[in-house]
Amino acid sequence: MPVKPPVGVGKTVFRIGIIVGGVIVVLMLTGSFFSIVPAGNVGVVETFGKVSEQTFQPGFHVKSPFSKVTMLTTRTQDYTMSIIPSEGQVYGDDSIRVLTKEGLSVDLDITVLYSVDPEMAAELYQNVGLTYSEIVVRPEIRSTIREVSSQYEAKAMYSDKRVEMRQLLQSELQAKLETRGIVVEEVLLRNVNLPETLADEIEATLTSKQENETYTYKLEVEAKEADRKAIEAAGQAEAQRLLNSSLTSEYLQYKYIETVGQCSGTIYVPVDPSTGLPLMRSVN
Repeated sequence: MPVKPPVGVGKTVFRIGIIVGGVIVVLMLTGSFFSIVPAGNVGVVETFGKVSEQTFQPGFHVKSPFSKVTMLTTRTQDYTMSIIPSEGQVYGDDSIRVLTKEGLSVDLDITVLYSVDPEMAAELYQNVGLTYSEIVVRPEIRSTIREVSSQYEAKAMYSDKRVEMRQLLQSELQAKLETRGIVVEEVLLRNVNLPETLADEIEATLTSKQENETYTYKLEVEAKEADRKAIEAAGQAEAQRLLNSSLTSEYLQYKYIETVGQCSGTIYVPVDPSTGLPLMRSVN
């Protein structure tokens, strides 16, 4: 015959069930059983301090109530280092001072556009954390731009070599940061502050070059104009030669008679070619 539990035990179990149910409802209402990842983000799942390799993509996800989901943006971010105090992430003059190939000191303003690789977001969070822009991005930018700048002369930064330098800088940064889970999208070398004497020298050189190019252009225009006039004169001379060769006395007499014949009231009087006197017929 089954033993009946004391009356008090049934009430206790009932109360425990109510409490557990209430806790579950509270957990569900507070989002402990699900997570919503906004667009442009990836959710890194951490359970009891262990980071899962599987991340949550944008959308609704069911999770353990003991798991924490940390959002990392996958949108394009920028890191700017500038001489203008309020323009970059660090307030004040944050431009990068580098040494050029000839040993000159140059200040550079730079902006790097980058984003987090969604496939490596969990690894980035586990190894670096949320402050990856200061721990990884900033130091790598400063180090790489110093390495690249040492390969170029200061004057080259004002010429077409500046594009080459920017491309090399972007390539080097991509190689260093992609292993960390950071994708370098573009590098903008925005400003180059040279020593005043060198800047004046380069400015004078560029001005002289522009003046020489303008002068050369004018000479080319004048040369083309001279060729045009020579061709035009040659054409006129040839036309005049052809015209002179066709103006015989017979042709001119013909044209005269033709013109006179078109005029009403005009009487044609034959003229003796040898004397130029009118020919008179004798009247018998």
